[in-house]
Amino acid sequence: MITTPYKSSLPPKFEVWPVEHLWHEYRVAASKRAEIQPNILANADAGYPTWVPDPTPKKHRLAVVGYGASLRDTWPDLQTYTHIWTCSGSHDFLLERGIIPTYHTDIDYRAYKADFIKKPQASVQYVMATAVHPVYTEKLQDYQLGLFHCTSPHDYEYRGNYPAMSYGWDCGQQAIELALSDGWKNIDLYGFDYSTPFDGTFKTNKLDTDSHAGPHGGQRSHLIYVVAKNIIFETTQTHLSACFAMDKLMGEHPELDLQIHSNELLLNFLECRAFHERVFTLKEEYQHGS
Repeated sequence: MITTPYKSSLPPKFEVWPVEHLWHEYRVAASKRAEIQPNILANADAGYPTWVPDPTPKKHRLAVVGYGASLRDTWPDLQTYTHIWTCSGSHDFLLERGIIPTYHTDIDYRAYKADFIKKPQASVQYVMATAVHPVYTEKLQDYQLGLFHCTSPHDYEYRGNYPAMSYGWDCGQQAIELALSDGWKNIDLYGFDYSTPFDGTFKTNKLDTDSHAGPHGGQRSHLIYVVAKNIIFETTQTHLSACFAMDKLMGEHPELDLQIHSNELLLNFLECRAFHERVFTLKEEYQHGS
């Protein structure tokens, strides 16, 4: 199933800026060294097991499941998959619907992310970055836990014999990088939106929970509006940057056969990039509803 966002013809005298004026390339997240470095050292010193990828080519299609709002509509399709890789809140979202993932990944340094896993499963392989908060790894230490170093462009100290993986923009894109190293190249994305359907009302900010399939951190995000293929999408600077990061990831992995099961910003953004069409952001006066 593919969800359809709000569609609208552009209003009269609709002024836009080319998105390239704002984002020349994907943005590297700001360093959170004071929070991340202690996590890396604590997890390494705890001696948790190392994740060992199996590069043997896999023939099946793998579902990598994000936590975007479209997952509310598309999750039934996941009942047909034999291998599922969840990230963020999609682990428990699927468990509540009778679907047990095969793998789960997170890279976020914040302690509250551990609350996303209320019922760890014995059959799930928890492939976690050393950067996650120690309360997360402690919760999973009696399960199939394997750690890796998420090598950041920032200068962190790494310890232990953990595999060094390329830095992913978020846990969803990190899961794709991990899956590739584990022999998967035929990947279907669910819940990868990076936007919410535009309801016709321009707003300045909203709770980030509104952009996800279920409860999230509850922080407020400043909104921007993006036009792709004549569709208006409500998004944030971080999520727009994630679209550029995905474009870069796909360019680095031509062997990747990727299908996106969400008709939100990510799919439309990538289609515009593939066909060299323009992607626009709304001018500031529209962003603030004037």
